[in-house]
Amino acid sequence: MSFSPDYIAPHVPKIRRAGHCYLAYSGGMDSHVLLQAVVKLLGADAVTAIHINHQLSKNADAWRQHCQARCDELGVVMQAEIVTIDNDGQGVEQAAREARYAVFEKLLSPSDLLLMAHHADDQVETVLYRLLRGSGPRGLAGMPQVRSLGPGELLRPLLSYTRAELEVYARAENLNWIEDESNQDLSFDRNFIRQKVVP
Repeated sequence: MSFSPDYIAPHVPKIRRAGHCYLAYSGGMDSHVLLQAVVKLLGADAVTAIHINHQLSKNADAWRQHCQARCDELGVVMQAEIVTIDNDGQGVEQAAREARYAVFEKLLSPSDLLLMAHHADDQVETVLYRLLRGSGPRGLAGMPQVRSLGPGELLRPLLSYTRAELEVYARAENLNWIEDESNQDLSFDRNFIRQKVVP
C-alpha cells in the first residue's frame, strides 16, 4: 500500500480556512511528500514552506539550497530561518526542537496553520521515547493530530500513514529528498529507539 495525496483531502477545508498555511519543510522524504500533496490538492499558493537551519551539520547550507530548488520546482514560496541551538544540558535533540518551535510560534498569527509531516512511525517513537523518560498518561497518549501552537494551530495530516507507505509513493513519484546523516547517530535517543528498539 502507498500514500496518495487524496488521503489528506479530509483536511483540505481546515487548510483552506486558515488565515495562512505554513509547512515545516526539512527537505526529508516525509515533509517533501506532504508539500507535494498539498500543492497537488490546493495549488502552490496555498502554502509557504518554512525551512529551519539548525547549524548542526556541515551540510546545512546545501540542504537549504536543495529545499529552495524543490520549492522553486513546485512554485512554492520558501522562507528559510536560521536558529542557534542553546544546549543547556537538556540534550541537542530537545534544544533543536525548542528552537524550531519558537520560530514556528513567532511566525503564526491567529487563524494561521502549521502543517507538520509526522507519520505513524514517528508516533510510535514518540510514545516509546516518552515511556523511557517516565512520562505520565498524558505524555503516553502520543502526538495529537491537531493542537494549538502559539496563537495559531498545528496539524499533522500524515499521522495515520507509515513511513513505508510514504516512501512507496515518494519513489513512484521520483521525489528527491535529503537524508540527514545524523539519523545514523545512535547517541541521539530517537535514533536509538528507531534503529534498536522498534525493530
